[in-house]
Amino acid sequence: MSGHLVVDYITTKSTVSVSWGVLNNDEFQILKKHIDDKCESNGFYSLVFTEPQNKNETKMTAYTEELNYYPYFMSDGSVIWRDVSIEFSEV
Repeated sequence: MSGHLVVDYITTKSTVSVSWGVLNNDEFQILKKHIDDKCESNGFYSLVFTEPQNKNETKMTAYTEELNYYPYFMSDGSVIWRDVSIEFSEV
């Protein structure tokens, strides 16, 4: 044993995080339906987005664990959704 560490570099995976501070109920339902409907039969999503660093359009196939949100109930009985977020990870 020489004490040398050998590492094999395989790949780099990208992650896209999307979040909203507040959504009304209609906006939230549209988002949820859009996420559910866009999922392909194999459970992956085809994403097209603009990279913030260089403004290039990028395509990737990704998966997501879950949509995170917190319901906030208003006194009139309506609901708004706070801290809505979803994270897509490249396959």
